[in-house]
Formats: sequence, C-alpha cells, structure tokens
Amino acid sequence: MLATLSSNGIGEYLLFGAFAFIVFLLILLFRNPRLLGKWALSGGIGCFALWGVNALSTFMGIGVGINLWATGIAVILGFPGVAGLLILRVCLHL
Repeated sequence: MLATLSSNGIGEYLLFGAFAFIVFLLILLFRNPRLLGKWALSGGIGCFALWGVNALSTFMGIGVGINLWATGIAVILGFPGVAGLLILRVCLHL
C-alpha cells in the first residue's frame, strides 16, 4: 500500500487538498447563506472582467487566456484576481 501511494506522486495529495477545501467551503456556505450570494456576485464580476480583458487583448497587446486556472481564479477571487492575473502576465512578459 505504501508503495502505491509513493508511486502515484503528489497528484493524489493535491486532489485530496482540493476536495478538503471544497468541503470546507460548503460547510462555510451552509452556515452563512448570505455569503453564497456575495461569492456568486464576485464570481460573476470576475468572469465578466476576464471576458473583457480577453476581448480587449487585441487592442492592449497583452491579455489573459481563458482556461481552467484563469477561470477558477476569476470565480474565486473576482475582479482583483483578474487584475492580479493581468499584472502577473505583464510582469512575466517583460
């Protein structure tokens, strides 16, 4: 059993950590339902901002690609997450 855990690598631990985080968020949301509305609004604004940055990328010359990670950051962190992605993209582009 120990050999199988060590041969699969860190992916299982990341998957377990993500599952534990999702369970923690669900418990938090059931304890405070108003938080769900705020989180949904923030996620919607973040997704709209990500779409806007992607749409304006031809005029700005730099943009953030829409993929699983960028969308996840936009949904979880909202507009500040998209701004952070754009700042990281600008800093790493130079």
